[in-house]
Amino acid sequence: MKAEKKPKDLITNEKKCLKVIEKIESGMSERAACDAVGINRLTFRSAVLRSQIVDQYAQALASLAHAQAEKMEQAIEDMRNGLIDHQIAIIVTGK
Repeated sequence: MKAEKKPKDLITNEKKCLKVIEKIESGMSERAACDAVGINRLTFRSAVLRSQIVDQYAQALASLAHAQAEKMEQAIEDMRNGLIDHQIAIIVTGK
């Protein structure tokens, strides 16, 4: 039995998805990562599901959430220590 060939566009999207995932893992938002790689977010999500890299995507989102939580914790600590005011904390955390 022959291995099933993937269509060229699916292979291309899978490669782009892996690049997006790398960018998410490095702290970039999904939207920004998709824009940087040049893939539509809905296409990205659909391709992730079809290409069986869902676990990598989930790990990237967990990594991003962890990085965002660390930024917020640092901003709160800096605010409590008088290093920044609450307006700067809002800018730092993006919330």
